[in-house]
Amino acid sequence: MSKGKIALLLTVLLGVSTILGCSTLDNITANYTNSEYHEPCEITYMTWSLSADGLYPQNMIDAFMEKYPWITVNCKLDSMSQEEYINAQRMRLSSGKGIDVTTLYPSCYEEYIKNGYLEEITGSECLSNYSLASLDAVTVDGKVYAIPFAMDAIGVMYNKDMFEAHGWEVPTNIDEFKALCTEISAAGIAPTVNSAKDSWPLAHEIFPFMQRLYVDNPTIFEDIDAGKAKYTDEPFVNTFNEISDYFASGAVSGDAIKLSLEQAFKYFADGNAAMVCHGEWAQGAILQYKPKFSIGVFPIPYNAPGEKQISATEIGQLQAIAASSENKEAAQLFVDYMSSPEAAEAFSESLGNFSAVSGTRKPGMDEWGPILEANSIPFWYDQMSPDASSELFSQLKYLYTGEHTVDEVLKAVQDVQEAKSK
Repeated sequence: MSKGKIALLLTVLLGVSTILGCSTLDNITANYTNSEYHEPCEITYMTWSLSADGLYPQNMIDAFMEKYPWITVNCKLDSMSQEEYINAQRMRLSSGKGIDVTTLYPSCYEEYIKNGYLEEITGSECLSNYSLASLDAVTVDGKVYAIPFAMDAIGVMYNKDMFEAHGWEVPTNIDEFKALCTEISAAGIAPTVNSAKDSWPLAHEIFPFMQRLYVDNPTIFEDIDAGKAKYTDEPFVNTFNEISDYFASGAVSGDAIKLSLEQAFKYFADGNAAMVCHGEWAQGAILQYKPKFSIGVFPIPYNAPGEKQISATEIGQLQAIAASSENKEAAQLFVDYMSSPEAAEAFSESLGNFSAVSGTRKPGMDEWGPILEANSIPFWYDQMSPDASSELFSQLKYLYTGEHTVDEVLKAVQDVQEAKSK
């Protein structure tokens, strides 16, 4: 609506108020939020977040459009492959077309800010719905360009009934974990499962080894980005030799190479594997297959015997407005709505994720409480440059099958790192 039309409308309202009184004016003014007083507009929302039942994010979008009927949200659900998603997102953001609001991987955040792709939202009222700790994750040089949408945790989910029946103890360190895998395998059961067919889920399978590398060398990925270290250096070679041995030991189900991620979750839900190492979001997908056992969770056992465990948690996905959006007011309303308890609960209920919105906690996920509340550090793979992590994710399949050696895998990742740095 133009400024002239708004001024005329206010003049009419003032005149009406004189005749009809303030209460009637209040009713008329309230109706200003109805669609008839707004120019219809459309925004495009690009995300990878799709619930296992297919209802989210459309259920959240529908609730938003009911509240703001003049805004149409077109949802662009892109590939679940991180590499494909980031490439498509970069293309749209750099061209200035095809995105108004989008879900970001944390590893892309500073890159997108540097390139001017994101709209600054510092001081937006919606940010008051998040804790200061959550906001720290999206604050760069004192400015905010995204909401800290999801709080994620990585842990090992296990079949509690199976553990109890066999007398298996929950491991508290890496040595106990590897010994447990050997014991489970000797019983004729697959110790763990993840999708090797999709490859990238194996990044969670190797979490105990890679998180230890990160904890022992907190600046190692920063050093790589600065050219002070390489993926072919000894710390990575030693860690990946351990990972190669882990794969070769049969700790990960031999069926993993033919399983998609959804099939791997069903494999676990059907009782074919004792454990699955993944994020809390996986539990919602697993429960879709109605497992006939109780699911337990324990922290990533990367620590050596006698060392204290530190959890792996972080703000796992962000929501941002594209700087090129031509409907920024509508985009801001959408981001505001996603920051509301109503939308946060829909997100948590549908996906099983934990929302970063204060006071929101997914019911039925109490097993994750100790991991969320303990001292923690972020995920190792989100410390890598997006291109290097994408290459590593694709290489893990070949390390799992033995088609590529440790040296070949690490050289491929380093080559991508160096190409991106030029």
